[in-house]
Amino acid sequence: MASRRYTVLFFDFGGTLAWAEPRADVIWVQALQDSGYEVTSEEMVEGLGTRGPEFSRGDIIRALRGRTEDDLESAFPPPEQEEEFLRRHDAAVLRRLGLPPEEAILDRVQTLFDGVESHLFEDVQPTLGRLQEEGYRLGIISNASHKLPAGLEDLGLAWRFESVTYSYAVGVEKPDPKIFRAALTAMNVEPHEAVHIGDNLEADVRGAAEVGLTPMLIDRRGRHSVSDVIVLRSLGETLDHLEG
Repeated sequence: MASRRYTVLFFDFGGTLAWAEPRADVIWVQALQDSGYEVTSEEMVEGLGTRGPEFSRGDIIRALRGRTEDDLESAFPPPEQEEEFLRRHDAAVLRRLGLPPEEAILDRVQTLFDGVESHLFEDVQPTLGRLQEEGYRLGIISNASHKLPAGLEDLGLAWRFESVTYSYAVGVEKPDPKIFRAALTAMNVEPHEAVHIGDNLEADVRGAAEVGLTPMLIDRRGRHSVSDVIVLRSLGETLDHLEG
């Protein structure tokens, strides 16, 4: 039997395996309305510099990072300091919007974020099961907080992955090569033996390619028009492209 070209498949988490609701932009608008302030998602984009009206909490942190006037640390915190880290960034959001960083607003924001739920896309469990049956080893590479491992347990996914590599633990985010190399080391695999599947052209596709992994772009909504990368309209198409 011929040897397989790829032995390990890495997956992004948010937007690839699962989606979260409500989104961060919805939470912020709701929290501010509850506190007596009428602010739209578009006004938040303008004030924060995020890339679009549908943004995550991670997008907010990335938008704030490097702005010295906000006096925010650039390093990710250890687990025991994560809540305070997020609260400082939430306070910076309010200041960016010209609003007072009142404790009541910050409490409301955190309460709403505590209620966020992740949901698996319907094709995830069947596809991962089939890949495992075919003998592929699976891992995760995600820009995520220390809550990711517990979240995978809650979704019934943790047992499927040999390694979970995420930004808060490694200290850098995709597309930084360091996070991809950390994942490769965790799986004891060479870049040419691995595939990375994600939904972000910069973080997932270009980041993986730079290190030598084969990237695949999951684009369920048909938002991208690219010809230089394998595009999956559903996760179920993954196996079709592995040995072709």
